Amino acid sequence: MIVDARGMSCPMPVVMAKKAVETAGGQEVVVLVDERSAAENISRFAASAGMTAEISHAEGRIEVRLTGAAKTELVAEETFCEVGAESSGAMRKGRALLVTSDRIGAEEELGGVLMRAMLNALAENDILPEKIILMNAGVKMTVLGSDAADALKTLEDRGVDVMACGTCLKYYGLMDADRRGRVSNAYEILNALLESNVSPLI
Repeated sequence: MIVDARGMSCPMPVVMAKKAVETAGGQEVVVLVDERSAAENISRFAASAGMTAEISHAEGRIEVRLTGAAKTELVAEETFCEVGAESSGAMRKGRALLVTSDRIGAEEELGGVLMRAMLNALAENDILPEKIILMNAGVKMTVLGSDAADALKTLEDRGVDVMACGTCLKYYGLMDADRRGRVSNAYEILNALLESNVSPLI
């Protein structure tokens, strides 16, 4: 299986490699990248998965050849991103975005437009938080069909941990709804906030 991850910023090459490994059924996976750092990130992922990674250069591109059977439980993709001053597209380890409403400000219609615009912009941004923590009415945006659900899905695909407050989901009757992100609890959210450099988006 060949995966073309050229032009992608971390964690996307690792995200794509992980998905390919999960669906390849033990077959060899070759990931094409155009930066040495991306190849090294994929190599670290392979080592954690119990696989062998061979990096080679061919026709102006870098190939990472993954062989061997992967472990059942694979480590989160963002773990393998090297964040440095030279990186134009990077996940900021230890950075969390706290969202406690489905709108920004008191004006309901304008606030909803602004929140959707901010999340859509974040989904396309070069610099991402490690976590997005949704509480109170913010959890409404995780539900499929909401104007922000697609942006949250994109952020998940790029390696952001989207955490939705379970108590809040229950309060709004959304626990059984089809949603983006994962259900979290007060203990996990509290520790994530204490351990992170938090930016509120309310």
